[in-house]
Amino acid sequence: MMESRARGAVAWGLVGIAMLVGSPSRAEVRLPNVLGSGMVIQREADAAIWGWADPGEAVRVRASWSADATGEARADDRGRWRVILRTPQAGGPFTITVEGSNTITLRDVLAGDVWVCSGQSNMEWPLAASQDADRAVGQATHSGIRLYDVTNVTAATPRDDAPAQTLGSAPGWTACSPESAKGFSAVAYYFAREMHESLGVPIGLVGSNWGGTPAEAWTSAVGLADFPEFAPALARLGEPDAKPGPGTPASLYNGMIAPLTPMAIRGAIWYQGESNVGRAEQYARLFPAMIADWRRAFGREFPFYFVQIAPFAYKGDTGAAAELRVAQAAALALPQTGMVVTMDVGDPLDIHPRDKQTVGERLARLALHRTFGKTDVPCDGPEFASARAEGAGLRVVLRHAEGLESRGGPPEGFEVAGADGAFRKAAARVEGDAIVLNAEGVSEPREVRFAWGAASGSNVFNRAGLPLASFRARVGE
Repeated sequence: MMESRARGAVAWGLVGIAMLVGSPSRAEVRLPNVLGSGMVIQREADAAIWGWADPGEAVRVRASWSADATGEARADDRGRWRVILRTPQAGGPFTITVEGSNTITLRDVLAGDVWVCSGQSNMEWPLAASQDADRAVGQATHSGIRLYDVTNVTAATPRDDAPAQTLGSAPGWTACSPESAKGFSAVAYYFAREMHESLGVPIGLVGSNWGGTPAEAWTSAVGLADFPEFAPALARLGEPDAKPGPGTPASLYNGMIAPLTPMAIRGAIWYQGESNVGRAEQYARLFPAMIADWRRAFGREFPFYFVQIAPFAYKGDTGAAAELRVAQAAALALPQTGMVVTMDVGDPLDIHPRDKQTVGERLARLALHRTFGKTDVPCDGPEFASARAEGAGLRVVLRHAEGLESRGGPPEGFEVAGADGAFRKAAARVEGDAIVLNAEGVSEPREVRFAWGAASGSNVFNRAGLPLASFRARVGE
């Protein structure tokens, strides 16, 4: 009898082993690449920790900043799960532990502010190729600034993961050091350095940028729904063998923005527009639509600060670049936006001006003033307010014109047109918060414009050292 039972036990054991061997293995719990050791998680936010597991599998997440910082979820029928944790004030390092069929521990996690840094080549431009690169790279040791650089990739449909390029020794999140910073966006680095020093909190930068790319590529198919001109390209994305390029509408949103949208972020900085020169009328609608599209996808109206394109001698340009700059400014009608003017730091012979420090620091001024309430940090340059005729002359009144001055001589770049519509160069002088103009041959001025040439710069500044931007306006408006 005992022998029979023993044989039975052995038989059942063999069956059990056979069942284990023959059954499919469980998939490990895994996280997206953008959640990793060394990361910055958005402080004082309801932040998502998400990933994949076997359908129906229970996943538990706990963080070391609080005994209450725990959450549980069960993977859906596609294996997706998400846990929301309330994050602490700035600080760290912390650990985040994810437990399911396996355990993942994220170490050296800092709570701070996370910014997405996107656009085309002037945002992508690396610190090592910028002005004073040797000095800047040599000083780029900031353990409280963490970098993540999304790999350039297009996609026909929204992806759920965004692998990182290698910065320094390994891909993924890395502390800012000369080795990691040299290949990262110079504009974003200077922005982060100023923010970190001014606020004293960790800063996380997620670089997602690609040179030579238009705004429609960074906008989702949903965001492009009101643009019928993109419908044929979007339809081709639905074909089985679709292989979109980096200029294809929605392709970069799908590959490089959509995977980031579950993240809690503080905001976004953006430098793009050169690839849309010549389509200003469209851009005036497209750019605000893109911003609204991102905010919808991330689920919040985050601050969005952007850079106006710099002066550059586009071949055959007769005002297209200036019109694009004006179109960019149209996005300022959206809440929580701000624009950096670069009319004084462009290079007429190089579409990639090397002074990225000024640009990054001006972006930081916008964020410090408007997002963090540091009203002692000026962020607005002079802006057109109104124009009125004074006899044969013209008075252009500016906003944010405290301490208005011209540098290196009288104000330059102003033109006035009369009834014939022909613009003529105007002599200009500063009077208080206004520029007074007179143009030979124009007795009844009807219209005024400033810095309308593609490579035209600005020598008009306010007390904060911020330049006047291109504008075009009718007299009396």
